[in-house]
Amino acid sequence: MARRDRQDLIDEIVWGSKRGAFESDLGQSLLDVWRAGEADASDIEMIYELTHPLRMKAKFGEEVPFRVPPPLEGDFILGFLDDGRPIRVPRDSLTRGTLIAGHTGAGKSNLLAFHALQWAAMRNVALMLLDMYKTQARHLLPYFARCGKELIVLTPRAWPFNPLQSDDRDPIAHAARFSDILASRVGLPSRARALFRTTIHELYAEYGIFDGPRTEWPCLQQALVRIESKRGQNPAARDAVLDRVGSLVESHPFHRNAWKRGWPASVFAEHSIVLEMKDASESAKQIMLETTLSSIFNDKIDEGIVNGPLSLVIALEDSQRFFSEPSGGDIVNPTVIEQAGLIRGSGLALLGNVQTGIGLPKSLSANMGTRYVGPLGTADDYVRFGGDMGLSREQIQWAKHNLEAGRYIVQTADGRWRHPMLLSIPEVKVPPTVTDEDVAQSVSALDHIPTVPAPEFSDWPGRPVEVKTEGGRESAAGPRKTQSEASDPSDQESQPPQLPRTLKKEDLDYLEAIAGSPVDSTTARDKRLHISAWKGNNMRARLQAEGLIKQRRVNPGTRGSSRVLLEITPAGHALLDSLGVRIEQHGLGRGGPVHMWWVAALRDFAVGLGAKSDIEDESSGARVDVTIRLESVAPVACEVETSPGHEMANIRKDITAGFETIVSLVESPSRMQLIRAKVESEHEAELRQGITIEVARLVDFREVLERLLGTGSRSSGKSF
Repeated sequence: MARRDRQDLIDEIVWGSKRGAFESDLGQSLLDVWRAGEADASDIEMIYELTHPLRMKAKFGEEVPFRVPPPLEGDFILGFLDDGRPIRVPRDSLTRGTLIAGHTGAGKSNLLAFHALQWAAMRNVALMLLDMYKTQARHLLPYFARCGKELIVLTPRAWPFNPLQSDDRDPIAHAARFSDILASRVGLPSRARALFRTTIHELYAEYGIFDGPRTEWPCLQQALVRIESKRGQNPAARDAVLDRVGSLVESHPFHRNAWKRGWPASVFAEHSIVLEMKDASESAKQIMLETTLSSIFNDKIDEGIVNGPLSLVIALEDSQRFFSEPSGGDIVNPTVIEQAGLIRGSGLALLGNVQTGIGLPKSLSANMGTRYVGPLGTADDYVRFGGDMGLSREQIQWAKHNLEAGRYIVQTADGRWRHPMLLSIPEVKVPPTVTDEDVAQSVSALDHIPTVPAPEFSDWPGRPVEVKTEGGRESAAGPRKTQSEASDPSDQESQPPQLPRTLKKEDLDYLEAIAGSPVDSTTARDKRLHISAWKGNNMRARLQAEGLIKQRRVNPGTRGSSRVLLEITPAGHALLDSLGVRIEQHGLGRGGPVHMWWVAALRDFAVGLGAKSDIEDESSGARVDVTIRLESVAPVACEVETSPGHEMANIRKDITAGFETIVSLVESPSRMQLIRAKVESEHEAELRQGITIEVARLVDFREVLERLLGTGSRSSGKSF
């Protein structure tokens, strides 16, 4: 072969390799033969045959000027090449951040759903998805459930949020960060910012925050009350805080939503949560999210984790305004942007999609290792985002005329291949099936987290009366009686029972409703009483703060996961008794609401199988939690054991009463094994005589009853 011919062949191979001409098994074999110096005329001819179609596309202006990557290994799919081959990367590479740019209609939401479905299938990976203006992400809930992962859909109204709650190791640093966040978003001047920060320090000291972990913190309303009382401070600074921060507090979602203890930021790192922020103002969105993300980021930074596996994905849908710099030259809070670079290797992945580069700080792209560029609206955007990805002029021009919805130029953070590539995203069809009731029910998975409301601010923006408590804190309980007034016997005899000052008449009505329907969900009870979820949350918060109710959790073992029931405490019952409230019988037996819930679940399930079932049945001479009678089988005695210690006594009682089939349902697997061992040792004779004693977990009662009653798949029992 002549020298020129040899050089032409080399140029052809280099040209074709950049365009993926030799990615097939045949192409790889031809290159191996050529590298070994064994290529004959027929091999060379086949090399040119592989590059010929691409040459023709180039001549007709149809060439795609992006290199085709080699096969890449990984457990996360970025997208698909034109030939259908998926491009995979290790999921841990996502911790370097992902930025998605494209104008309206480019398919950014579809891309986010495509990613979210993959995160749903990943074990030990939580998702914090911030749906800034829509309610589309909520419909991922059933897909997460299919993957065995609980997805919680949360709105600002249902979020117990206290921005002054310092879950960081350094509360002083938290106060400084929150002051800066607040100042940048509501435009506080420097002196007003200093006044606000000083006030937080004062309240922290009074609450003992600096002395160690606390269960209560001051709330934002309390800080405003304190600042309002500082008449000797700089009037302009004081008025700036009261006007600007006061307006924020009086707007949704802070209005009538004060907490001395809200949910810690770690909740969002431990659960998969969709935050629907559309009903919050722009300032409220920024403050709630930046404060929460700041705590999450700083916790990870303080842990000092290096090269940790992916554990939390923080995805922001429609995040243009969130990432944009504040106008007017104010400081840009580093929470989300600069700190995105600090959290690399800590197991956190930050993802955001934007429509344009206008208003975005340059540091955003610098801290996002994986980038998607779809159809854009301006030439400047193509130049900016294309330049960040290292696109050539030819590639930028191609993108302007050829990119369409669902196709993206992608640069991955995975160091094995950094060349921009053209990928397509399949359409993800997520039908709108999740209702507001489903959303409210999903939040119950977080009801076990302890919270402390601040009911003294429930009538905000009305200014509370300041009273000093024993701990030196401010309260809104109103004026107290003098000692002489309180000690007047005639006055005490003429007064009705003393009620907590924080309670209203409607709260007592709600307390009575809990007593009358102990197994109702909060959603069902609110609906029956014709009140909103927001109003119900406030009433429950006040009753819980006064120690009149407490939460009890039930895990029914079905899709939808755990339920939270409300139990009236002895103090609550005493209050109802003092008011002469008589609770109607609900027919669910004795015990607390958890026990009542389970016996009702057993009864309704048995009735759904066509059996006759009774609660607290004494017809056999012994009181049985639930009896089940079906013509084809012997009567079944079911004992619901929500408190350990009485299992064996109940089994003996049922044997004495003449039952030949006994079911003992316990909560924990370890307790089940213990009772089974005791049954085998203590009732060996009865078992040999044909008596059936079934010991199982409460969550498995459906399978147990179907098997004992011989109903198989006929189950149609009601699910609580």
